Amino acid sequence: MEKPLKQQTNLTAKGLEVTVGASIVKNDDWRYHTSLNFGYNQSDIKDLRGNPTINTLSSPNGGPLQGFPQRGLFSVKYVGLNPVNGAPLFVNQDGIVGNNVYMNSPFVNNLIYDGPIDPTLSGGFNHILSYKNLQLNLLITGSMGNKIRMNPAFFDTYTDLNALSWDFVNRWVLNSDNEVPSILGKREAQLLSGQYPNSAYNFSDPRVADGGFIRLKQVRLSYNLPKKWVSGIKFQSASVSLVGNNIWLIYADDRLNGQNPEFFASGGVALPLSRDYTFSLKLGF
Repeated sequence: MEKPLKQQTNLTAKGLEVTVGASIVKNDDWRYHTSLNFGYNQSDIKDLRGNPTINTLSSPNGGPLQGFPQRGLFSVKYVGLNPVNGAPLFVNQDGIVGNNVYMNSPFVNNLIYDGPIDPTLSGGFNHILSYKNLQLNLLITGSMGNKIRMNPAFFDTYTDLNALSWDFVNRWVLNSDNEVPSILGKREAQLLSGQYPNSAYNFSDPRVADGGFIRLKQVRLSYNLPKKWVSGIKFQSASVSLVGNNIWLIYADDRLNGQNPEFFASGGVALPLSRDYTFSLKLGF
């Protein structure tokens, strides 16, 4: 029996990382320091020995294809809705327009390349403002240049247990011009038996959003207690601080509808970011 071909990849990668900082104000009472860091990275697969499929290349984690980045995101080409039943139509693996796409097909030439999963540009902007013993830190982070597969929201059958997104408010209804697939009735679903157009729609190009974002990552307000206060309680130093993390998602693609743009930064296994606040007291002996 012939053994399946083990995937082997030969790729080139290049990147650049830059950090710039400056003290804008520095006197007896006021101090202001700011720093900017950013990194650029790009990869290109020169030789791929393997058999990528439509499923592997269009999955949320992306996949490798020769001539593209290490983790590129590809999509089934969407061409519109069937005017009879509102089911989505695609260019399938054979280049034919229809309701069905064989997702495990190794014929991937008809896919659309959306972009890399990994950001090509990322960085942070840090500000430190101090007045005497009071200090305020602001950290803003962001990235751009990547694409995100939106969470699957369309299925070929639905039950009362399904939680439907707001997309369905503007879904195709009888002879309408809306571009959101319809909820197929029982008769329409039976006519499409063995085909899964709504499921394939989750892996088509309309279900791809921009992955760029800007986030207010951290805010820290701290106060160093005066030495005359600290010496009275037998300590060398003391400070109190209030820290907030992931305070505000300043910018993200509206089409994500709250989906975390940073979730796939670790290959889709990262925990969703939560907003949290911490109060701390530090004492030095």
